[in-house]
Amino acid sequence: MLQRIQINVSRLNFKSCKTLVNQFSTNKSSPQFNELFMNEFNVDEQFFRNVQNQQRIMENIRAREIVDNFSELFENNLNAEQLGDRLIKLSRTLPNDFHPIWYHMNDRQHQTTIVDHIGQKRNFNFKPLKAEDILFDMKLAGFSSMTRGKLGMVGGPRSYMFVEQLAELSLALARWTMTKLINEYGFTSVITPNLIYADFVRACGFEPFGERTQVYTMEGRQNVCLAGTAEMPLASMNLGENFATENDLPKRYCALSRCYRAEAKSSGEMSGLYRVHYFDKVEMFALTQANDSDRMLNEFVEIEKSLFKELGLYFRVVDMPPNELGPAAYRKFDIEAYMNGRDFWGEISSASNCTDYQSKRLNITYQKYYLDPISEAITEVRKNYVHTVNGTACAIPRIIIAMIEQNQNEKQDYFQIPECLKPYMKNDRIKTMEIK
Repeated sequence: MLQRIQINVSRLNFKSCKTLVNQFSTNKSSPQFNELFMNEFNVDEQFFRNVQNQQRIMENIRAREIVDNFSELFENNLNAEQLGDRLIKLSRTLPNDFHPIWYHMNDRQHQTTIVDHIGQKRNFNFKPLKAEDILFDMKLAGFSSMTRGKLGMVGGPRSYMFVEQLAELSLALARWTMTKLINEYGFTSVITPNLIYADFVRACGFEPFGERTQVYTMEGRQNVCLAGTAEMPLASMNLGENFATENDLPKRYCALSRCYRAEAKSSGEMSGLYRVHYFDKVEMFALTQANDSDRMLNEFVEIEKSLFKELGLYFRVVDMPPNELGPAAYRKFDIEAYMNGRDFWGEISSASNCTDYQSKRLNITYQKYYLDPISEAITEVRKNYVHTVNGTACAIPRIIIAMIEQNQNEKQDYFQIPECLKPYMKNDRIKTMEIK
């Protein structure tokens, strides 16, 4: 058996790489990644036996509304020692802590906080339509509804197809966003895989199995999943890395990928663009020092705001409460655009600081050196887990919904293209497609 490896895959010698590839290629089930890279992070038993820490963990679980996932922690008459034993046993599956502003929240537990409004709401002198109705009538899209296309027979519920100018617009959004992130903000571009092992999905804070999972798994290869976001492979690409110094950070990546979501728990419309099983998305991802992740989160939000301003959208920024964070996020900001045809605020973007939740499970660390103030000699070297931050730069279908519903005209036969996208398009407006 291979010994546990705690360096980047790219630094493995040829013999180790050959052994690793052979094992991955011949195993029908997923490799035992925990044995290869994802070492069981050190559990601070004293931390979990501290009564104050126990109370904070339990409050965290209640606030996130995941008590059912940890029912054994809430049994009656558990003393501190018994609870500590159970917390230690479950330490790998416990959710991340959340930002201190949400502790002692009382009646604010489910209250989102709007921190910014950008743009101006447009008032129409006619009844605005949903984007799907407009696009179908313009012959630019097909959907799974029997009245708006035949895709229900082809791909099932929540299917869609873009045609001609709308397909061009989708590509333009992707190209423009990636170009901005690379040229103006200095991101490193990555092409990520669509398939990922379940171990990495879980390490990023997504449960790949169960009745309510959002993750698709491959029939016949139950431990292989379709990536629901580029965040999963982007987080995993530095698996086992130990950055030599803190000066090697931050690392900032961007990726355009197809994302797959089972949407098992969602209800409502089964046809359309708002909640679909697959979509293209440009994702931002960063590895930072522990004391830099809050700043990086704010930077990601500012980038998102800048992009959506340039697209001419009316939107707001929302600080999300604990019950909306999921297991991995320490703090999360959503950006919601007003969708006139639906008459509600719809999420178009999200940015999260996951602190060391993902890096502990993927064993991604950096060395921090401490110097003697007089001699400047190194007195101590500590290994710290990096922090990870993610953000959506462009979730293409929902951006298209917001663009169309905010800029529709009474005849519903065309809509203008934002100035920033015109270099990537043949025309400055999208109009009803002529049947040839």
